[in-house]
Amino acid sequence: MEILDYLEAYSKAQKLSGFHFILLSAALFLLSGGLQFFFQSSDLASGLKIGALVCGLLFAVMGFSYRNYVDKMQSATVEQFRANPAEALQTEQLRMEKTLREFPLYQYVFAGIIVIGLLVVLFVGSGFWQGIAYSMILTFWGAMVIETGSSHPSMIEYEQGIEMLTERSR
Repeated sequence: MEILDYLEAYSKAQKLSGFHFILLSAALFLLSGGLQFFFQSSDLASGLKIGALVCGLLFAVMGFSYRNYVDKMQSATVEQFRANPAEALQTEQLRMEKTLREFPLYQYVFAGIIVIGLLVVLFVGSGFWQGIAYSMILTFWGAMVIETGSSHPSMIEYEQGIEMLTERSR
């Protein structure tokens, strides 16, 4: 498998991850709308509705932005490989090492937000803030699942492809 094939597979997985963020935002919008139209107004429902709406907007922007970023990154990387394969391979190896190193950080941040949400649920008496916390827990749990399922295996495969080609070129 050539490096551009690895890049293609990696980019597809990253775009899929962005699409999953968009789907998560759609589910949050549906939750917010459902709460608005089908449930009695309560502090908890209001907090959950507003939290789901805000998190949905945030993840919709993230999903669309990420998909656009991946397209631009893939185009630039392909051009770089065509112009100077050795330099592009070194650049990609450094970028993927950084990506793999930072991947757990995102999971820790998502887990931290979930823990904060749980603390709010347990220790804050306001139903409104508990509703916001529940929406944060739901959102960032979904983000952890998306990131773990969609991105990480393709990052490792791409990194292994880069390492293999680097070794072969020496």
